[in-house]
Amino acid sequence: ASIADLDQPDLRVGVVAKHAMDSALAGKLPNARRVYAGTPDAAFALFLAREVDVLAGIRPGLSVYATRAPGSRVLPDRYGSNVIGLAVRKDEPAWLEVVSAFVRTSKSSGLARAAADSCGAVGLEMLP
Repeated sequence: ASIADLDQPDLRVGVVAKHAMDSALAGKLPNARRVYAGTPDAAFALFLAREVDVLAGIRPGLSVYATRAPGSRVLPDRYGSNVIGLAVRKDEPAWLEVVSAFVRTSKSSGLARAAADSCGAVGLEMLP
């Protein structure tokens, strides 16, 4: 029912190697055994082949995979979060205003939400 319920030594979790999720999972699932794959698609292939019991990943990707694996579901809680940001060079303050205005307008106009929805990204949370 929850991520904490998965912390069992006989549970195999599919994880993308060298991804931040591995560090986040170490704190949440210290007893579960992680099985590494090179990419999210490769980890999903392990899941489909039943070489892992659980697939770890970002919610939008997992939501897409769940539609391709009948009977699977995405748990409601999470083991971490990914915050995406934009950066500009410190010595170019004009760009900071351009990028900031774009982000504000994209959010307030609904463009950011529409873009996320149009590509099938389910479960994205927009920060204020």
